[in-house]
Amino acid sequence: MNNIKSFKEMKPVIKILEEKKLIGKRMIMTFSDNKTGELWRGLMRRREEIQNKIGAEFYSMQIYPPLFFENFDPTIEFEKWATVEVADFNNVPEDMEAFTLEGGLYAVFLYQGAASAASETFSYILGTWLPDSGYALDNRPHFEILGEKYKNESPDSQEELWIPIKHKSGKFSIAPWLTVRNSTKAIEFYKSAFGANEVYRLEGQGDDLVARLSVNGAEFWVSNDSSESTDPESLGGGTIRMILTVPDPDSMFIQALNAGACEIFPVGEEHGWRLGRLVDPFGLHWEIGRPSLK
Repeated sequence: MNNIKSFKEMKPVIKILEEKKLIGKRMIMTFSDNKTGELWRGLMRRREEIQNKIGAEFYSMQIYPPLFFENFDPTIEFEKWATVEVADFNNVPEDMEAFTLEGGLYAVFLYQGAASAASETFSYILGTWLPDSGYALDNRPHFEILGEKYKNESPDSQEELWIPIKHKSGKFSIAPWLTVRNSTKAIEFYKSAFGANEVYRLEGQGDDLVARLSVNGAEFWVSNDSSESTDPESLGGGTIRMILTVPDPDSMFIQALNAGACEIFPVGEEHGWRLGRLVDPFGLHWEIGRPSLK
């Protein structure tokens, strides 16, 4: 029960990894014939031969064949690396190899405990967290970063678990939000001019009205500008707020913030939507969300 509770408290950070250059040693092994100790002893004896190292961390990397975890078999072979990050590949020691770790999206978990006990954590990540998330496993290297807090079999040992992920298949869409002085008249005009249908309508106080319209499946939003300072008539041109509809708005919101966007308001449940708003580095406002699950 304690393990289940601690697993549920594990919250990954979604990160976009930049390409890394690694040098080290590799071996082919299986989970039933695990040669990790032998691999790392081979690297640690000669680690000082590696030049142009970046940082003091070590990278333990696994390259699994496609669909390795679909029908897990501990006797199936995979490739494991013991490496360090380097600035370039100008001097690769004899009997060592270079590897370019491509960038991409990762879920990063902080694991604390003995290295030999990490299998339960990986089982939770792949068997419980991943199916309940908005992501699927991607066919790229898995790796762990072993830093100064890594102490091998100590219960206080810490390491980062990097799991390659991709967004689950689902509908993505971008819809413009048109701000006008009189949304009621505008909506009637779009119905008359384009044959638009109301898909969603929210009436507030006074003339405050928000509507989502569809023209044969092509959707856009219309609302009043209560301040009368950002509508097209006041500015001499149009204003647009972008709506990005995705299966998992929470994770996409975090990804955008990590990439440099600024939060306007966090993701939450309101008016039948799970939605958050942010502004990108170029000043464009984005609302990221999906209809609330019923």
